[in-house]
Amino acid sequence: MAYAELPTSKITEVKDYLKAEGYVTGSWKEILDDEYFCCTGYKSINSVEAVSNNIAYYVNGNRTTAAELKLVLNVNIKSKAQEAHSEFLKIAQALNVKATGKKLEDALAEAITKGTASEIKSKSYTTKIIRNDWPSGKGYDLQFIIE
Repeated sequence: MAYAELPTSKITEVKDYLKAEGYVTGSWKEILDDEYFCCTGYKSINSVEAVSNNIAYYVNGNRTTAAELKLVLNVNIKSKAQEAHSEFLKIAQALNVKATGKKLEDALAEAITKGTASEIKSKSYTTKIIRNDWPSGKGYDLQFIIE
């Protein structure tokens, strides 16, 4: 796993980047030899239905350093995808500012809005949007990753 050269990669700070937005991670846990992670539960986006569109925040790294920050949007209700993309964009913008000190690039914001893939490499890190359409055809996920 490559380690991003972000303003900070201290676990104690990175894991709480989205706390103000209501995304509180669990503890930093080892999953393999010197591979660690923490994450939030999935937070529903304005839905009272049994199945909802939802977002979670993940941090991956080693014992002391965060290497990858990831937001995942699950779109389970395609008719409400635009609302989900809007909320995802808001959270991605907040994460990008906290992690890099910079506003989210317009190309990435547009990719989130449209639900398409995109990638921008800077000198120190890569920011990307990945889209995975589910084999069932019933939904998809978007991932916003800083690594």
